[in-house]
Amino acid sequence: MFLTDLPVTGAAISIFVGTANETRMGATDDCAIALDEAQFSVGEGPRWDAMRTRAPVMVPDTHAAHLTWPGLGTALADAGAAAVFALPLIVGAVNIGVVELYHTHPGPLSRSKLLHALSLTGKTSWALMHSILDDSRRSTGATESEPLARREIHQATGMILVQAGVSAAEALMLLRAHAFAHEQTLEEAAQAVISRRLTFTTKPDAVKDNASGEEH
Repeated sequence: MFLTDLPVTGAAISIFVGTANETRMGATDDCAIALDEAQFSVGEGPRWDAMRTRAPVMVPDTHAAHLTWPGLGTALADAGAAAVFALPLIVGAVNIGVVELYHTHPGPLSRSKLLHALSLTGKTSWALMHSILDDSRRSTGATESEPLARREIHQATGMILVQAGVSAAEALMLLRAHAFAHEQTLEEAAQAVISRRLTFTTKPDAVKDNASGEEH
């Protein structure tokens, strides 16, 4: 999808939710793997900045990457990438992961191509979220059968619907994703929403624990 629709050579996708710190879901080639591994090893680079800022990070010429990320040195260029584009995978206030794209020739993505790339990341984010949560439910056999718990979940879902401006189904998906990413039960996440310790908005720093002041 990314390779056929965008002027890029390769791609890698990683997720950052659940009990594991990170899981690479796939990569198109050895160069994409090398780019991913280099940034993981040094703990800095466009992929990390994209996750931290929840915004695309464009590197049209990797030969200058060491100026921004000294720890990488020339690792990006040495891997065979002349340009790198890191796009966060986000659903509402939930960080799912990151898509790392590269090209063997330097140069930026045009505005129209960047907008299309963001559209693709949106679709990918929802698909990954569905897959992650489905796998989690199958492995745990978790259900919400208690009437009180269901009422709280429905109440929290309604609050998220208003806060994030999404459908009821999407609001429940956001609640499930947050619970899964923070190793909570769905009921615990719902209680946090109802007590207003957890809020969902469309702002980049959308999920905040108001009691502790920590953002998630």
